[in-house]
Amino acid sequence: MNSMTNYRLVLMLKSGLKKEQKDKLTDTVKSWIGTIEGEKVQEIGERKLAYFIKSNKTADYVVLNFSSNKLATDLDKRLVMDENIIRHLMIKD
Repeated sequence: MNSMTNYRLVLMLKSGLKKEQKDKLTDTVKSWIGTIEGEKVQEIGERKLAYFIKSNKTADYVVLNFSSNKLATDLDKRLVMDENIIRHLMIKD
């Protein structure tokens, strides 16, 4: 029996991205994850960082809550490679 696992993905995006760009990036990340259910996207907004991360002093935070049977094996690599994602954190609930 396959039970769904709950995940929370926190994304720190470059500040200055337009809403359309953030929405497109969020949709792209969701497609990288694979099959998901019960998704909830929460935009936290722009926050000042304690220190520079990849030459950025501020970042827009987006939180994705979702359930999935299996995550794509290359998800972490894709998140690191995207230039608009400063940092990310995946939490298994």
